[in-house]
Amino acid sequence: FDAMMPPENYFSEHPEYFSLIDGKRGGPYILHQKGVHYQLCTTNPEVVQLCVEYLRKRFDENPSLECESISPNDGFGWCECERCQALDSGATVAKYGWTHRCVSDRIFTFVNQIARELRKTHPDKTITVYVYSDHVLPPKSVGKIESNVIPMIATAASTGLNARRLVTCS
Repeated sequence: FDAMMPPENYFSEHPEYFSLIDGKRGGPYILHQKGVHYQLCTTNPEVVQLCVEYLRKRFDENPSLECESISPNDGFGWCECERCQALDSGATVAKYGWTHRCVSDRIFTFVNQIARELRKTHPDKTITVYVYSDHVLPPKSVGKIESNVIPMIATAASTGLNARRLVTCS
């Protein structure tokens, strides 16, 4: 998310673009001090539009570029606003001895929104998104992943799961 919406360009005027954590949009620098990385508020319509604009510009300025990643930042720091949490399925992911909320549904809702908009102007371009950590499980409410999205599974290194286990998850 860093490349699409650098906090140094957006946070001071638009903290609502970033994760709400513990009731505050604390900003990435404050959150890093707490040991938590930041994410975007993926249900904010302006965030979706800004990410689409970023991708369109990237593809326009680099015509030979076939795909671009829109993967979340490493770490946690998921937005706790009502809209974002409402998309979560209730599933959990066990990682490093802790159990975390699975955010696959919110991530793939966000990715699909961007993919649909991007296809209108750049039908031959593709976006990629890593599938790992707290968004390693298949989303339950998203339905079909858009055809111009390539999920890239990052297995055992970050999740303790392997590809065979992912295929059998429900």
